[in-house]
Amino acid sequence: MEAEDEAPVEAFADEGEFVEAQIAKGSMSACRVRMGKHSAHWICSDIIVPPSSFNDREQLPEGRSMLISVLHDGRGGLQASIDGEVLGLRQGDSLVVKAGSAYSLRNDSAAHPARMKMVVVFGAGA
Repeated sequence: MEAEDEAPVEAFADEGEFVEAQIAKGSMSACRVRMGKHSAHWICSDIIVPPSSFNDREQLPEGRSMLISVLHDGRGGLQASIDGEVLGLRQGDSLVVKAGSAYSLRNDSAAHPARMKMVVVFGAGA
């Protein structure tokens, strides 16, 4: 596991099927997304935030909430901004983004990618 934490994005064995999101202005690289299992009420995906990179701020619509679980924290470089509040995230942390909230993810590590599992829940119970 320790060696995987040090690996660049390209070295992850399970990287297949990731696609690049639109690159945010000022970000070094585009974040990568791999869609996973889904149902009528949730979508699961894997997210890679490359070193020195971030996504554009996104707002969750009403009726949707999101759970983020941090698998690799970019050696301490991972941060989330939720409605303007910046939170440092470490490996093993989980974060809930409530419906209507604006969020972004940033990896300030110069060399290590950050990886997360993201589940978006929608419908009446979100």
